[in-house]
Amino acid sequence: MYFKIWKVQGDISGGHHIDLPEACRLTLLECGVRADNIQVSGLCTYERTDILYSARKEGGRLRK
Repeated sequence: MYFKIWKVQGDISGGHHIDLPEACRLTLLECGVRADNIQVSGLCTYERTDILYSARKEGGRLRK
């Protein structure tokens, strides 16, 4: 198995971003998973810390 080179977008702060849900979806399709068996939740870990962990928002510390 190999991983495709994904286009990464830079921003004004010098950081880089990749659309991880889309990268995962495309990888699953390439591995033979049918599109109707793939669901992307659309939930953001940074915005929904009430139900999801966000290392970026919570400073890299796990909840206790």
